[in-house]
Amino acid sequence: MRLRADALLTDDYFKSDVAWLELKRPKFDVIFAPYESYDDTLLGVKATYGASMLVRNEEESRKMEAFQKYVADIQDALPVAERDRPSKHGLETPMEVVDAPFRTADLGHGYQAVRGQSA
Repeated sequence: MRLRADALLTDDYFKSDVAWLELKRPKFDVIFAPYESYDDTLLGVKATYGASMLVRNEEESRKMEAFQKYVADIQDALPVAERDRPSKHGLETPMEVVDAPFRTADLGHGYQAVRGQSA
């Protein structure tokens, strides 16, 4: 949270994003930043802030773990030219199921996928 607070003040999100990616199975997750650029069709500038609070659903997340070992094989089977799909072999692909009691701005509508989570 301190890294994200610093990022919001400096507009430099790299350190806090890396720290967020390194989280392993967090029980709670708070997302707050100018991630989405859907509203800016001219320059794609990240002009709006979004926020969400997420609570990991332990039981459903455990069920998803069974599919993690197949991610690279599923990707390889996609009907897309090999050059257009980066390899997932050897990479971690965390999948989580979360409840989202609060979402707002661009994080507040539609299907949400962040770090493999679904809301």
